[in-house]
Amino acid sequence: MRGHLEAHFQRQLADDLPGDEPVARAALLISVCAGVQLMRNVLGNRALLAEPTETLVSRLAAALDAIACPPPA
Repeated sequence: MRGHLEAHFQRQLADDLPGDEPVARAALLISVCAGVQLMRNVLGNRALLAEPTETLVSRLAAALDAIACPPPA
C-alpha cells in the first residue's frame, strides 16, 4: 500500500507542488487528508460530524494551503 501511494498519489502531487521539499509536503498533505477522513468517516468523531461540512472544508483548505503553498519570498 505504501509503495502504491508513494508511486502514484504522492509522486503526482509532489510534481505539482511549487517550492522546496515537494515530496515531503505531498506526503504531509496526504497524511492530513487521510487523518481527517479516518477521524470523521471511520471513527465517527462527534465534533467533526457536528460541524457543517462547508466549515470543515474551509478550515481544512486553509490548513492544506499552508502546507502546499511555499511562503512568499
